[in-house]
Amino acid sequence: MFKKPFDKIISQNLERKRTKLYQAYLKTEAKAGGYLFGQVPRGIQREFYCLDEQNWVWRERWLDMDGQVQVHTTEYLIKQDGIFKSENKADYQRVSKDEAESLYDAAKAYEQTIGQEIYNFV
Repeated sequence: MFKKPFDKIISQNLERKRTKLYQAYLKTEAKAGGYLFGQVPRGIQREFYCLDEQNWVWRERWLDMDGQVQVHTTEYLIKQDGIFKSENKADYQRVSKDEAESLYDAAKAYEQTIGQEIYNFV
């Protein structure tokens, strides 16, 4: 009689915990990924991370001279027919061969760094 409502509550709690854990790992990965390209200048938050097999994100946040938060986001979409990017939610455009190669190199460095710094339990 009471089993079904409790199962639902437990399931919802587990899902919330999984979501929070995923968000915490993604935030940690994003911060570590931001350092792949050198020292992050003071006052700037840089993130570089992988959302899934097809989506990569580069984001920088800073305060402008008026104290307003500024954000620049570049989203990369990996598809069968090429790599496309969108800057600050603009339409996706195909990237050049050089930029595609740079993204590939960055993704390899990211996976190596994240594997060693975050997921290396051995």
